[in-house]
Amino acid sequence: MVTAWNVCRGVRLNLVKEFVMLRIFLKQHRSYIIVYVLNFILISYLVFVTGAAIDDRLISYAGLLSFVLLVLFLVWRFWQMRPLYEELSKSVMQLEDMKVNLPKKDAVTAQFVQYMDQQYKVGREALLEAEANNEQWRLLIINWVHHMRSPINGLRLALENKREGAYYELLLECDRLDQQLDTILNLARVSSIASDLVIEELDLNDVLKTAINNHKRQFIYKQITPAFKSITDAYVYSDRKWLTFIIEQLLRNALKFSRMNSVMTCTVMRTDGAISLIITDQGVGIPASDLPRVFELYFTGYNGRHNKSSTGIGLYLVKQVASELNIKVCIESEEQVGTQITLTFPQ
Repeated sequence: MVTAWNVCRGVRLNLVKEFVMLRIFLKQHRSYIIVYVLNFILISYLVFVTGAAIDDRLISYAGLLSFVLLVLFLVWRFWQMRPLYEELSKSVMQLEDMKVNLPKKDAVTAQFVQYMDQQYKVGREALLEAEANNEQWRLLIINWVHHMRSPINGLRLALENKREGAYYELLLECDRLDQQLDTILNLARVSSIASDLVIEELDLNDVLKTAINNHKRQFIYKQITPAFKSITDAYVYSDRKWLTFIIEQLLRNALKFSRMNSVMTCTVMRTDGAISLIITDQGVGIPASDLPRVFELYFTGYNGRHNKSSTGIGLYLVKQVASELNIKVCIESEEQVGTQITLTFPQ
């Protein structure tokens, strides 16, 4: 029964395709048919007006013969131009297929293919030039970030031995500057992330603890307590570097908008066979009108306009990298209560 249905469906699609080609053909040759009809009417009118003694049967025979010749011409023309109509009836036309399949003897078709070939070459050259410029920009950003990190690391080392008062705040500013450079660096790299992935089995608890430890100064400065809840067997398949980046970016956002002396809860749990990481803060929350757009590039929203350090890049990168790692990202928030972001890993 399924086979019969597939056959019927195939026949129906072929009929639709033939109808589309015939409609295109008739539109193109409509002027031929109109000229033929007008010519036949004009000749008949002249014969009638002049009163020429011509047998009606002869006129009918001539008209029929002329009509048959018109039909034969249209049939021949349709068969000759059929490859063109087949290409035009496709939703997507491939230039190479057109160059092979289209009739070479038709001057208009040949000129059309030549024009399309020229336009393709121009477009291809423009695309290659744009890709080259984009690659140059990407390499420039990467090199610039690496050069900027040298003085930052030197400044951090100079401050490590003086952790009180203003020195500690300078260390925090070094951390923030380093994180911003990381964000710009990853924005430049995100387009080629697929070639940089190394998928392996990871202990999500270890990755999470490392990410929290990397931000211990910010936790201490804002007096935010990280609460850690987890299952024992929390192994996932992912890329260590990029998974760490996702978690650290979410922690930075939570730290940025959390209140002083609050609690940030990080929960690793298993639901329906899938492992999830839930990060919940006690911050200002996100307005409901901003939630649908938080993953858009450069979108800062209401909170971002009041927090000058917001760039609108972090969550965009989280979404892009998570998509490459097949991680589902969900965000829930309530104003003046807090925000909860859930990462669900593939089973």
